[in-house]
Amino acid sequence: MKEKFKKQNGITLIALIISIIVMLILAVVSINIIINQGIIDKSQQAANTHNIAAEKEAIELGYSEYRMDKIQNSRVSLAIEGASTIGDEITGWEIRFNESKNKYILKGDGTIEIRKITEDEETLEKYFLGDNRNGGIDIMTLLKEDGDNVIFTDNNVIMLDIINCDTDTDYLYVKYNNAVYRVILKIDETEKYLTQNVCLLYTPSGKEGEKISYSYDGTEENKEEWTILYDNGENIEIVSKNIMGDLYLGKEDDQAQGNSDEEKAIYSYNNAIKRLNNYCSSLITNDNKISVRSVGTNPVNSIIENKAMYKSEKLEEWNANYNGRLMESDNNWEQDYVRMLFWEIDDNSYYWLASRAITEYDSEINFSIRINKNGNDYLGYYNLLRVRDNGKIEFCSYISRGVRPIVKISSSFTE
Repeated sequence: MKEKFKKQNGITLIALIISIIVMLILAVVSINIIINQGIIDKSQQAANTHNIAAEKEAIELGYSEYRMDKIQNSRVSLAIEGASTIGDEITGWEIRFNESKNKYILKGDGTIEIRKITEDEETLEKYFLGDNRNGGIDIMTLLKEDGDNVIFTDNNVIMLDIINCDTDTDYLYVKYNNAVYRVILKIDETEKYLTQNVCLLYTPSGKEGEKISYSYDGTEENKEEWTILYDNGENIEIVSKNIMGDLYLGKEDDQAQGNSDEEKAIYSYNNAIKRLNNYCSSLITNDNKISVRSVGTNPVNSIIENKAMYKSEKLEEWNANYNGRLMESDNNWEQDYVRMLFWEIDDNSYYWLASRAITEYDSEINFSIRINKNGNDYLGYYNLLRVRDNGKIEFCSYISRGVRPIVKISSSFTE
């Protein structure tokens, strides 16, 4: 019996040792799981949260400085430490931090939203900005000849247009996987076009791009093909394939107020967006319209415009009496324009866009309204007046262009 008891005791001891070893192994595994999936994840989340909070604080600081600077001088830009910015107070700014690569949307009222980057956008950023996404890539190195055409080395990237927006800045618009992107190019001292930023602008949704038969005055004889440019759910916004009307702007504007060509030209320039919206609305008499606006206005609210007055040191140096008399430029044209590029909405004639542009040169400053031709072929501006370095003002004597109304109607119209 004693021998049997001792034998059983020996077996129990071995089992105990094995159990302890197994428990130790399980404990080690559990600790590793906690460390790898818990503590580390929480640490990363905490770091990301802290990083986002710090970046939002930097945006708030930059926005506060922007507001204070604007009180002193209307022509100021938003600057965020460690980040690049694009946009304006009317359309909102896109802010991209250089180190974290995080992107934010800052609206004109100061609200901040972080924006998730899509896989396609990330792919395009690496293509145009490099693996580190710092940019500075010569755009010519990404192009190749294809017969008589020049295309991108990535055949999935399709060039839509390139537009000069400043003396040293161009906007390149490309189509990639059924979406439109803007690539900002900066011209360096050697006149190379270097990549700076990539931004997703438009992805089609709903009925956008579909053609419908519509009559501007409700009669059968004037029915023609229109394109759905915006699908807003309960309503749609449509644009004609043809331009309409004939509108004078500048000193020839018959609604411009003033006793001289100078006063009339300034009034027409400052009130051009309102004039274009009103004129487009007068052309659409169909009873089923909800609202009408001119192409090139803010798609959210057509009466929103940059009402800041242009000021510059040059005008002061030239002793020109125009500081604070002429309104600033804007970027409202872009949303309508990229959709028309995407859907290849063309016309053979020039037409106005309800958007102002200011171009500065060494000896003159031009104040213009944007014009478009062929939708995907030309975007420029037509000077209503210019100020010379001798302080003299000049105006174009004969400016008449068609318009392109965007009509909002009920979505049930297509059903």
